[in-house]
Amino acid sequence: MNDVVKNKGSGPDRLLQLKARIDKALFDRFSEADLMHLEGPIRYILRAGGKRIRPILTILCCRAVKGRTVDNLEAALAVELLHTFTLVHDDLMDHDDLRRGRPSVHVRWDPATAVLVGDALLALAYDRLGRIRHGDALSVVRLFTRGLGRVCEGQALDKDFENRASVSMEDYIRMIERKTAALIAMSCEIGVVLGRGTDNQRRALGRFGLELGKAFQIQDDILDLWSDSSITGKPVASDFLERKKTYPVVWVWTHGSPDSKRQFLDLWQKTPLGPEDIEAFRILFEETGARQAAEKEIERAFGKASSALGWLKPGPAKGDLQTLVRMIRDRKG
Repeated sequence: MNDVVKNKGSGPDRLLQLKARIDKALFDRFSEADLMHLEGPIRYILRAGGKRIRPILTILCCRAVKGRTVDNLEAALAVELLHTFTLVHDDLMDHDDLRRGRPSVHVRWDPATAVLVGDALLALAYDRLGRIRHGDALSVVRLFTRGLGRVCEGQALDKDFENRASVSMEDYIRMIERKTAALIAMSCEIGVVLGRGTDNQRRALGRFGLELGKAFQIQDDILDLWSDSSITGKPVASDFLERKKTYPVVWVWTHGSPDSKRQFLDLWQKTPLGPEDIEAFRILFEETGARQAAEKEIERAFGKASSALGWLKPGPAKGDLQTLVRMIRDRKG
């Protein structure tokens, strides 16, 4: 059966059309669920929008290996529902009161409701997977479940880091590979499986997703301090105020001079941190080279992601993946 989400126009236009179809399908499929008491908060978080990067990757990677199956849409929706589940629970655990410019679910309702909404979103995700009629559907479920476990492990590491005086760069990379990159890599691998790609293709696009995810997370660490809250939809330095061990924090601790470490600790130990302290951290991260190091690491990861696409023959799918990489690289929030 032909792919149900074909798009026309330029690369960015095709991606926007694909996002619009995913948005519509999320609500169309949700109407089939029997979740009356949780319907309001679930629709609330789904209507908050988002880039839909992960489901788009699932569909594009299926197309990249010449796959043409309706199952890629069901899997793409499952991937997005899983991602939304992580956002609801992360906001609760990280005390983030805003998500995409609106009150988080635990603020709009209450913490218990947020837990239940997250759980229900995960149930909805598995319901979508259960509708896949592909011959290798079991492999998709296994990939999905493994990805879920890695995301939970990554979040546990992130929370553990908050109580540690220092974190090595190796620990930081291991954490973001699980918390952020694993889900993006999983999205790509599922698309390859549904497209009946080879093991080599699955590994290559899995590496593509992993590097893209690492770049995405380090970008978030930088945007948390240097972006506008009207663009990110979150308060400036929200992760920083929660004492998250972000890339610039880890870099200063592992690469900074004794003087810069002392200056960092003097600021870090202040409670609470005020706007003037956040600005002092920005200056410190720029003077020590932490921000520049993060930007180099972001470009290095994007470069590795692009290289992983090198085996693809020229065509719309490869072009759309390359366009998506450029759009993520240029994002401001």
